[in-house]
Amino acid sequence: MSERRAYRPMLNDRLEDRSVPSGFGPRALISVPAQDAAQVARAFNDFERTYAQDVRTILLKSGTTDLAAARTAFDQAIATELGKLNTKLDGIVNNLPANTTLDQAFSTALLSTTPPASPDTSLQGVLAALKTPTDTTFRSTRSFIRLGTSAIDSIGDKLTAQVRNSPPPTGSIDATTLKGDVQAVHTAFRTFNQSYRDAVNNVLLPSGTTDPSTNRTAFNAAVLTALQKLSTDVTAAVANLPAGVTTTLNTTLQNRLLSTTPAASPDNSLQGRLAAITTPKSNRFFATAFFRLRSFGAIGDAEFQVVRDITDAASKYNSSLSGTATT
Repeated sequence: MSERRAYRPMLNDRLEDRSVPSGFGPRALISVPAQDAAQVARAFNDFERTYAQDVRTILLKSGTTDLAAARTAFDQAIATELGKLNTKLDGIVNNLPANTTLDQAFSTALLSTTPPASPDTSLQGVLAALKTPTDTTFRSTRSFIRLGTSAIDSIGDKLTAQVRNSPPPTGSIDATTLKGDVQAVHTAFRTFNQSYRDAVNNVLLPSGTTDPSTNRTAFNAAVLTALQKLSTDVTAAVANLPAGVTTTLNTTLQNRLLSTTPAASPDNSLQGRLAAITTPKSNRFFATAFFRLRSFGAIGDAEFQVVRDITDAASKYNSSLSGTATT
């Protein structure tokens, strides 16, 4: 029977524009710039909701008769909110090396100059240039909001992408580093797979065996030796990560692969799961097929879990370095 193909998770540092990272397994590393970009996206979403609310409650409030006066009040309210947005974005990216450049990009993209440029392509200028509706009907309100949010989305997407593509702060974990570590983990598991296969063929089920149960103790010992090497290799694979990551991560990875003393109940480590698989009754194909299938399924699942542990720990560490929006 052919070996079951092990799951090979892919790492991706890209975060979709205007989206908030959500859980998936194993999780892609979320870089510090990508986490900041997610906060920028949320800030624009909040501003968009405020904009729509101000259209309904200030500019096109039901019963309004003086639309010119309402427009003046509305533009002033939006200018104030844009100033708050600019300050919030500055606070988000203050942890990035390019924060000064980004601050200038925010100000240019969001706020009109004094006097305004001609044409005024800032978000403030574009929103102020939208033609005031002639009535306060639902259709007019919806159309005006749609035009405004389209402009907000366009500029928000560009700034979000600029933040996401900025250099990360010193000391953060980047995707290239983590990809190398995960590749080393894959190599460690490939080595363990071969050792486990050899132990099955040469220790548990050698040619001529009639009762594999008599070999199970020796087989478990051989597997333990291979698991100890796997644990050492996996720990070595992440040794380049900051101490703030590996201090806890190393224990997590060891417990993922090796039984504790005394063993947990149930023992969900790879050692415990492999030891719990029932010994085949003979070395004939159909008698051993289920054993092999369960074994390599457990190994593939353990690799998946180890990679998830590493990416989760790295992303959590980067989260501790991400910017904080100014309220």
